[in-house]
Amino acid sequence: MTWILVLTICSGVDFKCLPPLTYTATVYNSWSECSLAGYKIANNVILTFPPETVENNRLAGRFYCQKAQDI
Repeated sequence: MTWILVLTICSGVDFKCLPPLTYTATVYNSWSECSLAGYKIANNVILTFPPETVENNRLAGRFYCQKAQDI
């Protein structure tokens, strides 16, 4: 079974989220591979925002792994 990552960036202030980003270019061979990649990618995406934006909006990454054949 293969997996893809779906990532959303959300605000802890107003509880709104940006539209989800579906990473179809990379397919993971296991749940654990996808899950670990989710933490790394969420971290990297948060780092693209200015620090003040992250602090003021309390941004956080939320992700899940989806079966690739469900897309």
